[in-house]
Order: sequence, then structure tokens, then C-alpha cells
Amino acid sequence: MKTGKLTGEKLKIKAKKNTLFHEKMKELRSIYGMSQEDVSKVLLVSKQTISNYETGFREPSLDSLIKIADFFHVSADWLIGRNTSNDVDPANVLMEIKEKMRLEKIAKLRQELADLEGQK
Repeated sequence: MKTGKLTGEKLKIKAKKNTLFHEKMKELRSIYGMSQEDVSKVLLVSKQTISNYETGFREPSLDSLIKIADFFHVSADWLIGRNTSNDVDPANVLMEIKEKMRLEKIAKLRQELADLEGQK
């Protein structure tokens, strides 16, 4: 996934100097209107893992932190409290997710068509 600032109308997330990862994770999920289960499917972890992140019981590995930052289009520094300013555009991210799903569906249909033509 691409990273960096997104174009379009921005939603400013509250910049809290000492906000902990678990608070930011929960805030991002809420902004994007996603359940813990939704996020767990995207990150390929259990719903319990997301719950543990959000309660502060567990912190993500470096690889997981990068996946979370990439998915929500924020910096890893912001997630861990090293940088307090960030702009997030949930509508843009939702469009990107829908586009990815659309492209995957097209690829699957093309493959099914090719398989059917190969059976003739």
C-alpha cells in the first residue's frame, strides 16, 4: 500500500502529545467505522489481537506496526507517539479498499473466463 498524505478533504485527528498506541489504534478504527473483526481480517491477525492492542495489553511487532500504519495511511512514528500531527482521509482510504476489491474481482473473473475458454 502507498503511504504519505492523502489528497481530498482531510480529517484532522486530535494531536495528543502523550497519546499511547492503543488509544490511537482504537481512534483510527473508530474514524474508519471498522469493527475489530474488520481490522483483524485486513491485518491477518485474530480479533483478540486487535482487542489486546486497543486495551494496551499487547503491542504490535514492528512488522504489524508497519502494516497498521500503511493500512490507515499514518506514520509509524505517529502511532507510537513520536510525531503528534497527522492527516487522515477515511473516505479516500475506503475508496482505495473498494478499488482494490474491484480489481481483485476483475482478475478472478478474467481467470474464470480463461479457464472456461480453455475447456472448449
